[in-house]
Amino acid sequence: MVAYRVYEGMLGALLEKKKALASKLSELERVKESLGEVKIGAEVLLPLGGDVFSFAKSTEEDSFLVNVGAGIFVKKGKEETREYLDERKEELERLMEEIEAQISRVSSALSKLATEIQEAAREVGG
Repeated sequence: MVAYRVYEGMLGALLEKKKALASKLSELERVKESLGEVKIGAEVLLPLGGDVFSFAKSTEEDSFLVNVGAGIFVKKGKEETREYLDERKEELERLMEEIEAQISRVSSALSKLATEIQEAAREVGG
């Protein structure tokens, strides 16, 4: 019974990871679509932190700061940014496949344990 609860917890955590990845993939698609809409003088929302934004006007339409990890930002052109987003999307899709495979394995283990628990209950009750 303990193993069953452990697997249930693992499955729940994997499903949460899958949900977060799906959200991130969706966000990447929105960002990629928005790149073409950025023009000089376009009004944009500037995140200040803590869910607070300020209005700003874009001064460049082919230059973006991209967080490449560990808080490091690199200035990239529009096409380089698109390429970066495509690479990031591929990484996330690979992670999604791995998580889906793990979900399948854990679900199978849960199913097998459920059958074993039912059989043991029948033997005890029977």
